[in-house]
Amino acid sequence: MEMQYVTGRMCMMKTNMMNGTVEQRRRWARGALASALAATLALSGCAGGTYGDNAAESGGAAGEGGAAGEGGGAAASAEAVDWDALIDIAGMDFAYSDRDKDASYDTASATKIALSGAGATVEGDGAAVDGSTVTITAAGTYVVSGELTDGALVVSATDQDKVQVVLAGATIRNADGAALNVQQADKVFITLADGSQNTLADGAAYTLADGEDEPNAVLFSKDDLTINGSGALTVEGNYRHGVNSKDDLVITGGTLTVTAKEDGLRGKDCVKIADGSFTVTAGGDGVKSSNDEDPTRGLVSIDGGTFAMDVQDDGVQAATYLRIAGGEGIVKAADHALRSEVEAAMTGGSFTVEAGGKGVNAETCFTMDGGTLNVTGSEEGIEAEEVIVNDGELNIVASDDGINAAVAERSDESADAEGSSAASNAAGMSAEGGEPQPQGETPDGNGAPDGSGVPDGAPDGAMPQDGQAPEPPEGFDGQMPDGTMPDLPEGEVPTMPEDGQMPEPPEGFDGQMPERPEGAEGGQMPRAAAATWPTWAAQAVLWAPTRARIASSRSMAAR
Repeated sequence: MEMQYVTGRMCMMKTNMMNGTVEQRRRWARGALASALAATLALSGCAGGTYGDNAAESGGAAGEGGAAGEGGGAAASAEAVDWDALIDIAGMDFAYSDRDKDASYDTASATKIALSGAGATVEGDGAAVDGSTVTITAAGTYVVSGELTDGALVVSATDQDKVQVVLAGATIRNADGAALNVQQADKVFITLADGSQNTLADGAAYTLADGEDEPNAVLFSKDDLTINGSGALTVEGNYRHGVNSKDDLVITGGTLTVTAKEDGLRGKDCVKIADGSFTVTAGGDGVKSSNDEDPTRGLVSIDGGTFAMDVQDDGVQAATYLRIAGGEGIVKAADHALRSEVEAAMTGGSFTVEAGGKGVNAETCFTMDGGTLNVTGSEEGIEAEEVIVNDGELNIVASDDGINAAVAERSDESADAEGSSAASNAAGMSAEGGEPQPQGETPDGNGAPDGSGVPDGAPDGAMPQDGQAPEPPEGFDGQMPDGTMPDLPEGEVPTMPEDGQMPEPPEGFDGQMPERPEGAEGGQMPRAAAATWPTWAAQAVLWAPTRARIASSRSMAAR
C-alpha cells in the first residue's frame, strides 16, 4: 500500500468495509479522510497539534458525524439527503418469471394477424381491424406477419389480461404515432419468432390528443413489457424513444437493433436483461430506468447479453440501483458510460466503456465484487462517495481522475462541495501516467531535503477558503518523475476490524503529530518526520486488496 502526493489532492478508496451499513461506512470514510488529511498537512508544514485540531483548521474536514466546516467538506444540502430512504436493494426484484423466459407458442390455437399495405386481416378471436389500425382486446396469443406501411398495432385489453404478440416477419411503420402501442393489459410479451426479421418504425412527429405527451416511443407500453425469443427486431425511433415501458421492461432474448432520437431502451420501474444481443444508437441514454419515487424501483439489472452502444448521453442510467452480474460489450457515451443516481454494483460480466464524462458514476457507492471493467477513455474513471473493490479486474484510462471519492449529491439539488480524492497506489494496483518519485532524488526545483518534500511553490499546508484544491506550482504537469518507488516507512499495517470502525493506533501513540525537526521550515517534510506517519492512519485512507491497473494523465490526482 502506497500513497503519493500529487498536486495537493487526495483520493480515498476503501475495500474492506462491507460489514458496516451504508451510513456507518460513510461516517468511517469521513473520519478517515479527516485524520489522513490532518496528518498530511501537519507533516508538510502545519503547526503541531491533534488530528482533530488540524482537520478543523484545514477546511472543515468532517469527523464521525460528517458535519462540514466552512471552505470544505460536504455541503448542508448534500448532508440533508436521506440516501438510505432512496434505495431498498433487499426489496428489489431481480428475478425473471418462467413466462418471461418461455418463448414458445402454439400456432394452431393462436389468432393470426396478416398485415398487408394499408390494412390487415384477422383469423381468430380477440383482435379487430379498423382501417390501418389493428387492435387486440383480449388475452391470448397473436401471431403477426406481413407489412403495414402506415398504421399501428394496439393492445387495449383488461388490466388482468396477459397478451403474447408473436412477431413472425412483421414490419409496422407509423408516420404519426407508435408502431406498437400497449394501452392496457396486465402484461404483454413480445416474442420474436425463431429466424424472423421484424421492424418497427415511426415518424418524426406524433399526432397526440390535447394535453397528452404519450405515446412517445416506437414500441410503447403503459404496462409491464417483456421481449423474448430468438428472432431479430429493428426499432427505428425518429420521434423520441425506441422502446419505452411505463412499468417493467424485461428482455430475455432476441437480437435488437435500436436507433432513437432520445433514449434507446426505457423501463420506468426497471430494466432487466437476462440475454440477447443489443446494438443501440441513441441521441439520449442507451438503457434507462427512471422511477426515483419508490426505493424498490428505478433499477437496471444486467445478467447477460452482448451490447454495442453509441449514445449521446449516458450509456446505462438507473434512478436507484445499477446491477451488472453478467453480459459483455462495448459502451461509448458522450456523458457517463455507467450511471446510477444512488448506488451501483458489478459482480460479473465484461464491459469496455469510453465516456466523455465518467466511466462509472454512482452517487453513494460503487462496489466491484467480480467481472472485468475496462475504461479505455474518460474524464474520470470511477466516481462515487465510496468506491469498494473486493474482486475483479479493473483497467482505467482517464484524462483527470482515475478513481474519485466525491460527496454524493442529488441531481436536482445544488451542492457547493465535492469530495476529495488522492493520487494513490494500493497493494496490487498500479498507476500509469505519473512515475513514482525516486528515493533520495527530487524533481527540478524541489528544494526539500532527501526527496521527501513537495515542489517549490506548493501550498504551505493551509487549505483555501473555497474548499478547492490548490493550484500546482508553475511548470508542474501532474507527472511524477522517473525512478523507483520510495520505500515505505517501517511498521506493520494492522488488519482492519470487522465492525467497520477506525483501527486503534499503535501502542504509545497519543494522537499528537511529531514535532517539526529543529531547523526545518514550514513546507519541508524530512524523512524522519515522514517515517513517523502511523501506518494505521494511512491504512484508514487507502485499502485495496485487488488486482487493478489504472492509467491517468494526472496519476489519479482528484479534483
